[in-house]
Amino acid sequence: MLRCASMDFRTGTLIFFCAALLCQACASAPHSSAPHAGPPTLQRKTARSITDADYDKAGARLWFLWREGSTCGLSVLNVADRKETRVRGLESCPTQLDVLDDSALLLTENDTGKLLDQEGKDVRNDVIAAADRSHLVVKTSDGFRWIHGQEEKLFTSNPGKRIRILPASSALMSVAWSGESETLRRLDFASGKSVTLAGPFRKVDSYDVSPDEKEFVIAADAGKGFDVAVGSTSSSALRPVGSEVLPETMVSWAPRGNKITYLLETGDGTIVRTVHVPTAFQVAAAFDGARVEGLAWEPRAERFAVVLSSPSASGHIRTVAYGGEAPTELLAPELSQTAPVERLQESSRDDLVTAPRAIRYGQRYPVVIWTAVQEPYAWNDARAAVIRNSDVGVIVTPRAVGELDQPFWASVLSYPWVDSRRLFVVAGSVSDQFIAPDDLSAPVTVIVPGSESEGTITAKGAITVRAPSNDGGGEWAAADYIAARLAGDSAEDDHR
Repeated sequence: MLRCASMDFRTGTLIFFCAALLCQACASAPHSSAPHAGPPTLQRKTARSITDADYDKAGARLWFLWREGSTCGLSVLNVADRKETRVRGLESCPTQLDVLDDSALLLTENDTGKLLDQEGKDVRNDVIAAADRSHLVVKTSDGFRWIHGQEEKLFTSNPGKRIRILPASSALMSVAWSGESETLRRLDFASGKSVTLAGPFRKVDSYDVSPDEKEFVIAADAGKGFDVAVGSTSSSALRPVGSEVLPETMVSWAPRGNKITYLLETGDGTIVRTVHVPTAFQVAAAFDGARVEGLAWEPRAERFAVVLSSPSASGHIRTVAYGGEAPTELLAPELSQTAPVERLQESSRDDLVTAPRAIRYGQRYPVVIWTAVQEPYAWNDARAAVIRNSDVGVIVTPRAVGELDQPFWASVLSYPWVDSRRLFVVAGSVSDQFIAPDDLSAPVTVIVPGSESEGTITAKGAITVRAPSNDGGGEWAAADYIAARLAGDSAEDDHR
C-alpha cells in the first residue's frame, strides 16, 4: 500500500509524484464486484397489459381482459365513444375471452374456465368449452360432461384440449396429443366416433372453424415450421394457404365473407395476413414495431381489432380495415415513450434499439443492453422508466449474455452517439460467461439478477453488480442502479 499521506514531504514535486503513483495503482487494480444494487430511485409507474378482446354480436361493445402486476380484470369498451367500464376483478388471470352470444361470455386459461353473463357475473365455474349456455363441456368429479341441449354425454377420458363445440353439427373438435405429436380431431355426439382431421404435427399453434361449421383453418408445425392450411370438418384433406418463409400463427376465421387471418412475425413487427379462401386473394395489415397479442373480428367482417404491445407503448387496442386501411385507436396505452425504435444495424436477430430522446451533434450517450428478452416487442415498465429518467440508449435482445459476441458489439459501437465508456448489460439469467468487446477504455457493467446462491456470471473486461430478483425479476433493481449511476455521472460532469 502507498502511504503518501503519512510522509513529511518538503517539496511539491514529491507530493505530485506520490499522487501519480497512487492514481496508477488504482487504475491497474482489478475491478471488484459491487455487492448489490442500491435502494429504489425511480418512480414505479406500471401499465396494464391487454390479454385478449372480443366484440359483442352487434359490434357495439368490445370486451377485453387486462392484467396489471398480479391483478387481473374484465372491462368493456363502448365503441362509439370509446368509454371503458371496468366490469370486475378476476381471481385468476385467463388468457382467452369469447363472447358467445348476447347472454354469455367464456373466459379460459389452459383449458379451464368459467361462464359469465353479460353483466360479468359468474354462471358456471366448471366450463372448459362452450358455444352458448346450452352447448358446453364441463369438468366434473367423474370425468367430463358434454352438454348438448337437453342431452348429456360423459367422457371418462380427457376429450382433448382447445375444444371447439359445433352445435349445428352435433360435434366437437379438439387437439389430441400422443407422445410428442398432436392431431386435430372431430368427435360426434350421437355415435361417439372420433375422426382425425389433420396431423400428426409436432405442435398445433391454433385453429378456428368457419361460421357454417363446414371448414376449418389451422396453423401447425409438421416439421418445417408453422404453416397455415384449410380443411373440411368432415374429411382429412388439407390444402395449404400461405407460402411464407416466416412462421404463420394465430389463425382466425371471419364471421362472414369466407376470410381467414394469420400472423407473421417479422424483424420489424407483426403482419396480419387476410386471405379470401375461395379465391386465395390476399391483403395485409402491417403493425411496425409492435406485437399483436390478440385479434377480434367485428361482426360485419370489414374490420378487426388488434391488441398491441410495443417497446414504445403499453397495451392498447386498435381497429383497422382488414387490408390495413383507416387505423383507429380504440383504447389508448396507459404509458408510452416517444424515443424512436429500430432494428440494430447489421443484425439478423430481433435486436431492437431505442435511441436517446434528443441526440445532439458530437454528444455521446450511455447504452443499456437488456439480454435474454423473450418478447423484444413487448412493453416493459422498468426499461421505460430508465428511458424517461435519463438520456440513454437501450438495446433489447433475445440473446443470452454469453451470446453477445464481437459482431454484436461491433454493431452497437457503430452508432456515433454510443459512449463506449458507459455500457451496461442487464443479464436475463445467471450461470453464463460474459466477454466484453475489445479495446474499450472502461469496463462494462454487468448487472446480475438474484443472489450468489442462484448462480454467477464469469465476466471478462467487466464489473458485476447484484440486483435482487424478488422485484420483477430484478429488472426494477437493475433500472434503479442504472439511474443512480447515470445521475452520479451527470453530477460529476457538472463539477468538472
